[in-house]
Amino acid sequence: MREIVLLIISLTLINCSLGNRLEQQIAAHNMQKICIAERKYVNANNGKYGSISDLVSANLLSSEMTKKEIKGYRYELTITETGYVARAIPVNFGTDDSLAYHTFYVDEKNNYIFFRHLGYSSNGYAEKTMAGPNDSPYFGDDGKPLICEE
Repeated sequence: MREIVLLIISLTLINCSLGNRLEQQIAAHNMQKICIAERKYVNANNGKYGSISDLVSANLLSSEMTKKEIKGYRYELTITETGYVARAIPVNFGTDDSLAYHTFYVDEKNNYIFFRHLGYSSNGYAEKTMAGPNDSPYFGDDGKPLICEE
């Protein structure tokens, strides 16, 4: 009986881990889509970057991107005076439930999708800060960094 309970617990943990991994991959690829869409939009609009709604209206992004949540993530796109900053943030960011997730970041200056793992740091405290341009590039399943190209 004990072995059956341990097997169920193990399978549950594996399933949760695979689910988180899939959600992270979707978030990273959505960030790539935002980056590609922004590059196309700025070229077609005299150097002006667009909001998610602008990118959807220009048929550069799926209307799904306007949802408040997509597979456990929410997306923020901020237009600045000189560019944009996009982030993918777990919907449960700031809670212990988010520690198995990454946050993602991209802007107009970088060709990479950056990420930060929300996990415990070397001092034992949970890292709950968002990704930025000084974090590591996200690597896809092919072992290469995910970049802003189709």
